[in-house]
Amino acid sequence: MKKTKKDRLKTVISLLVAVGIIGFLIFLITYSPAENTVGYEPFTVTKRDVVRSFQATGVVVENLINQENERVVVVVVDEYEVTDLATEQTANLTIGALKDTTTSGKIYSISDTPRVNGDTSEYDVVIRFEKQPDQLRLGMHVDVNVVLEDKKNVLAVLNDSLNKQDNSRYYVEMLTEVRRISLSKIGLNKVAQETAERQVEIGLQGDDYTEIIDGLKEGEVIVK
Repeated sequence: MKKTKKDRLKTVISLLVAVGIIGFLIFLITYSPAENTVGYEPFTVTKRDVVRSFQATGVVVENLINQENERVVVVVVDEYEVTDLATEQTANLTIGALKDTTTSGKIYSISDTPRVNGDTSEYDVVIRFEKQPDQLRLGMHVDVNVVLEDKKNVLAVLNDSLNKQDNSRYYVEMLTEVRRISLSKIGLNKVAQETAERQVEIGLQGDDYTEIIDGLKEGEVIVK
């Protein structure tokens, strides 16, 4: 059947509409913001343990202090960290050469006389094993971890999420979603996000996380 002028016009219009839809979809895929495309990685604020610890690597030597037949760990500590340590503090010890054997010990002594190394003074800290591991040899290296402060189940954020305004003020960047384009049939899920600064009050600054005393609520999302 021969198409009329009206039929041909409808066909042209249909083609134009189809081309327009395809072009719009291509535009969305190409130019609209992808999921976190601006580089913002989200971090959800939750409660967790915050721990501040001393970490170093020591070496196994003969105990030359009291002449007992035992081996101890000696750690060289600089003047900026030695003030955090005290005798009788518990140390968690990991010996890599013994398949990461873990044990504990206590700080036995801290030298009064430093070794001056350039513009820094260093002190020998001696740690005694509470139970000396089997096959322990002189010269083996030991990873030492001494917990200095800890708080359980407190609101906290990653240290890297904190920004410092001056000597005493801190802020985080709140992450909010401002626009979402979702077309599930073609697998399109685009999100546009923006950030806003919010000042916070901090508490204990740990090895990985910092306690938040005020300024954030559990479940809020910030920039990681």
